[in-house]
Amino acid sequence: MAERRLRRQPDKQCRSSNFTLGEEISQLKKELLETQRRMKESVHFFASLSADKASVATGTPLVFGTVNLNVGGAYNAANWKFTCKEDGVYFFSWSSLSSPNKDFTSKLVVNGHDIVAVVVDNDLTKDALAGSNSRENRHG
Repeated sequence: MAERRLRRQPDKQCRSSNFTLGEEISQLKKELLETQRRMKESVHFFASLSADKASVATGTPLVFGTVNLNVGGAYNAANWKFTCKEDGVYFFSWSSLSSPNKDFTSKLVVNGHDIVAVVVDNDLTKDALAGSNSRENRHG
C-alpha cells in the first residue's frame, strides 16, 4: 500500500503546480528535439595558409585560403571571415611559426577589435619558434 501512495504523490504535485504529467512529457520532448536540432547545426572549421608567408607586412591580414573542414559553412574563404550565425560560445585556436631571427605576431580580430594575440619573439635566436593561443568568445 505504501508503494501505491508514492506513485500517486507525483501526480498530485504536478496537478498542484498546474502541470499534468502529459504536459511535462510534451515539454521535455520539445526541449529534446530543439537540443537535437542544435547539435546537427554545429559549427566548426579548419583552414590553413595556402602559401608560405615568410615576408608579410605589418597589418596585412593572413589569408587562410585552404579550407580543410567547414561544418556549418560559417567560414568564408573568399573574404577570410568566420560569421557567428547564432548566439553562443565560440572557441578559436591557432599556432604561429616564425623564421629564424624574425618576430611574428598574429591576432584574433572580432568586428575590427583586436581580441588576443600570439607573439613569437624570435629576433635573437637562429631557430624557428612557434607560438599558439586559444580563445573562447561569446556572441550574443
